[in-house]
Amino acid sequence: EEYLRFMKSSTRVLNEYHNLQSMGAPSKSTVLDWKSLKTKEEGIYIEFKSSLLWDYHQQKTNKDLEQVCAKTIAAFLNRKGGRLIIGVNDDGEVLGLEKDLLSFGKKRSATDQFKLRITNMIESYLGSWVLGLVRIKLLSVGEKQICMVQVQAAPEPCYLKMQDGTEKFYIRSSAKSTPLKPSDIQKYIKDHWKK
Repeated sequence: EEYLRFMKSSTRVLNEYHNLQSMGAPSKSTVLDWKSLKTKEEGIYIEFKSSLLWDYHQQKTNKDLEQVCAKTIAAFLNRKGGRLIIGVNDDGEVLGLEKDLLSFGKKRSATDQFKLRITNMIESYLGSWVLGLVRIKLLSVGEKQICMVQVQAAPEPCYLKMQDGTEKFYIRSSAKSTPLKPSDIQKYIKDHWKK
């Protein structure tokens, strides 16, 4: 019930936001709107990431960032679902996907490549069975594009498969994805997926 309330309020905020944008609101309102969305919504059910591949600190692509996004998706799957929004920084400022899209070079459709990259990331880190629980949408915010990954709660535990072959179990707690110790995983699974 709490999740349904969140989904309705999140959709309403985004709809209001798009209406505002389509009315030609000044670009300054982009940041203000996202700041209000962040303070109201970022938490258990919503997470902002600046990019999928582009490292703003190193000013180059960094494939390790994909693992950070995969970790967030895993944590949503193991809790009650949620939304990962790519192209927005921690301050709620809309950065867009331009840097990520440019990293694909001049391939026929950078947006298709971007969505395919997320799909491949999910398959690689979480398994192809998860794809049915995830929807990838590209949205326009003023002049910029963002990506919203809508994640449903998983019917069974989902482990993040690391590059070295080990597996980690994450849950969403407050506004972060928290790894559980092996001794806590069994108890969480028993409590969360009661038959």
